[in-house]
Amino acid sequence: MRIGLSGYDFRLSAEMLGEYPGTVAIENTGKFHQMGKEWAEHQANSGFGSGDVVGCGLLVIMGERHIFFTKNDEILGKSLP
Repeated sequence: MRIGLSGYDFRLSAEMLGEYPGTVAIENTGKFHQMGKEWAEHQANSGFGSGDVVGCGLLVIMGERHIFFTKNDEILGKSLP
């Protein structure tokens, strides 16, 4: 299972979040994916499963965008560029 963000042109029926251009996702194993690339340096310490509350957000600071993921109110890994 993956949770993440996508653009308006993402097709739910045909693609997986994190594999399609303009998408980013975290997998239930804790692996981060962005546009078909696995980001090992942004690995979460653990994955997520039943009973976990997982979130995804976009933070913009001085024009620089960072995507982040949370699990049970804690930030997972480093933010993605």
